[in-house]
Amino acid sequence: MKALLSAERTSRAACALAVLGVAVLPLVARAQRRAPQPPRFMITPFRAPEKALGCLAADAVRERLADDNPQRILFIIPKDDINRTLEASGFPPCDPLPATEAKSLASVVRADEYLDGVVTKTPTGFKLEARLFLGRDNSYSQPMPAVEGARLGDVAARLSRQLDDVRKQIEDEKSCYTNTRLRNEKEAIKNARDAIRQYPRATLARVCLLQAMDQSKANKDSMFAVAQEILILDSISRPALTLTSSYYKERGDSTRYVETLTRLFANDPTNPRLADRVVTDLVLYKRMPTAIPIIKRALAENPGETQLLATAFKLYYAASEYKEMIGVGEEIVRIDTAFADSSYFFRMAFAYAADSQPARQAEMFARGAQKFPASTSWLLLLAQVQRAQGQNQQAMETLKKALVADPKTKGVYLQLARSYQEQKQPDSALMMVRHGIEAKDSVPLLSQYALSIANARYREGNASKNRDDWSASIKIAQYADSVTPDPRAKLLIGASALSIAISALQEASTARSCDLARLSVDNFTLVNVVVPGAGAANREQAGQLMQNAMQYGPMADNLVKQLKCK
Repeated sequence: MKALLSAERTSRAACALAVLGVAVLPLVARAQRRAPQPPRFMITPFRAPEKALGCLAADAVRERLADDNPQRILFIIPKDDINRTLEASGFPPCDPLPATEAKSLASVVRADEYLDGVVTKTPTGFKLEARLFLGRDNSYSQPMPAVEGARLGDVAARLSRQLDDVRKQIEDEKSCYTNTRLRNEKEAIKNARDAIRQYPRATLARVCLLQAMDQSKANKDSMFAVAQEILILDSISRPALTLTSSYYKERGDSTRYVETLTRLFANDPTNPRLADRVVTDLVLYKRMPTAIPIIKRALAENPGETQLLATAFKLYYAASEYKEMIGVGEEIVRIDTAFADSSYFFRMAFAYAADSQPARQAEMFARGAQKFPASTSWLLLLAQVQRAQGQNQQAMETLKKALVADPKTKGVYLQLARSYQEQKQPDSALMMVRHGIEAKDSVPLLSQYALSIANARYREGNASKNRDDWSASIKIAQYADSVTPDPRAKLLIGASALSIAISALQEASTARSCDLARLSVDNFTLVNVVVPGAGAANREQAGQLMQNAMQYGPMADNLVKQLKCK
């Protein structure tokens, strides 16, 4: 709400006081001896199916209260004062106000109490369900009994009589509030109980009683009992629901705690802070199905509220509601770019992947790399997505950027090796493995990947029957085994060596070649040396390799003798 007094008017008043100087002091002294000012009472535009009806009903109540209450007892704030304030703040005078705006209006017009309500037509006339609020804190409220009448004037008259009864608690409630602030809890509790005796259905006084009891560290069960009294009289009392929810939470009653939280929000959906707390706790208790309708309603009631959007973003992520999460994520960074931190880009990328949008996933990683250039992990993630989409060349360029940005980037050599291998460049892939191991980057993973390159060369040899492929497999597997000893490497060396030995033996027998015969003998020897250490990888396969070596090895030895090879 905009302030009614401008800075210029305030300045003029200050100057006038300065000019009057000492002459003002007697006036102040006399003002201090005056009787206390009467409470200021405001009636807001009521809610109704037809806007005009709400306005007419509020006018009728305002006029009746002004007639029934002398100004020295209760000052009813004039309609013109309220309308001017609303118009100055950009609100149409007849539009019902959200709870926060009604509280702001009460502050501007200095209302100690205010009345809000809902008016509807009935077959015989009209019905008004009103609620009395305290201007200092709109969580303090008193439901009024519903009143009906053939005319709005009749409704207003009945409400006026009821208000007299309801307000019997006010003076003692004020004393309770004052003593609570002064930390005189014992007297505050007495004031509250006096107020309840004045009006047995008092909720305003009971809420003050709760606060005084809480401040005095009263027994939790006693406070809970008072909260239940309030909820019997007013099922939507925020202070009573708040205490009740805390009571259940402390006792580990998650079912009733969640139920109370849900009631708390349902009765105050335009309160973004409350919605945030409720949803956060529901997520903590893994009640995502309960939390999702709440956050959707809260967002509808509070469009553009960044705190709620942030809570919704986390909720949808936790609940795997990725389409909803993406929509919220895109909206919140349009409102507040500061929300786009590293976790935002990662979660958005994950959501796009889950929603089968790999291009948008890659875009998130690219934006993360652009915003956080010091962190090369974004480039690695981007390269992974590019490789998954078959964009190997782009992936390699991205990985090279990561190396340039930080030569010690963890995992970059492994990804480069994979990219080269997928492009049928095993020598370049192995070179990346060696560079990575020299840089001490993911050594166990790189040695395992070297073994996979060796295995690929072995399979190529089986297809081509080219001993160079098997020989390459042996060298790579030996290198991997030298970095990280592995029985699988020894098994692969043995299998490749046996393939070379048998191939060379067959060719040597036909060509009568000593070179081939000696090559066969050397590889049978290699089988006998390495395979005994390969049993842990596959005992059956290792046994088969040894059996073949024992069967064909002597044949190679005999051929060397026959050919009289030196």
